[in-house]
Amino acid sequence: MAIVILFLVIVGLSVFLIFEEQPKKIACTEEAKICPDGSAVGRTGPNCEFTACPPVNPKKEATTAGINQAITIQGISLTPFEILEDSRCPVDVTCVWAGAVKLRVKLESEGNAQEASLTLDSPITFAGKRLELTSVLPVKNSKQTIKSEDYRFGFSVKSITPVGAGILAGQMTIGPICPVERPDISCLPTPEMFAARKVFVYTLDKKTLIATLTPNSEGKFSASLSVGTYFVDMAHTQGPGGITGVPVTIKIENGITTMLAIDVDTGIR
Repeated sequence: MAIVILFLVIVGLSVFLIFEEQPKKIACTEEAKICPDGSAVGRTGPNCEFTACPPVNPKKEATTAGINQAITIQGISLTPFEILEDSRCPVDVTCVWAGAVKLRVKLESEGNAQEASLTLDSPITFAGKRLELTSVLPVKNSKQTIKSEDYRFGFSVKSITPVGAGILAGQMTIGPICPVERPDISCLPTPEMFAARKVFVYTLDKKTLIATLTPNSEGKFSASLSVGTYFVDMAHTQGPGGITGVPVTIKIENGITTMLAIDVDTGIR
């Protein structure tokens, strides 16, 4: 009999220990947490912690815009506001020329603002970046007229890799100032004379003005220019005298100073 009682005690103790070791279930509250993407998650697990929110994808910059719609790409604010030309070949017509699209846009970057004309697939430079009109929708159809508000323009803005820079340094001389030198009259050029004779630096094709240089009171002028070839000139007026030294084509090399001498003959004799 004692053996039976001992056996029952052992069995009962074993069952008690088994139930004690079982994890106790906890009832979590039904409150929810709103995630950044707008979804909701509830509590779960032994500690009733909130389920992790789904990852948030970073917002991509808009690269397309309609008429009078401003977008910002790579720090440049861009607003298309006028369609200058849309001579694209309609998709239902066979053309010998693909046509072109020209768009007038307003550009802004760090206080610098200007208007520019963009031609499809022809990049321009603004604020040290390469800006390009890359696409135009909808496609053109000879049987349909596209309203200005239906256009969507795609743009690309990329940083320009620096190509190095050099210095253009020049000395301007002006004379004669007096027909006959006299002790009581100064026959040296005045600062105003130098300042009135500005030096213009253009791209090699002479279409884009890169810099306007004003000589100081001693006739010296200088500018830092990107590596490349430039066309330099001054305003030429009819009358006696003339200018030697310009127009001229100069080459700017990285870290090198290119010297330019300009002599202005006033024609006074």
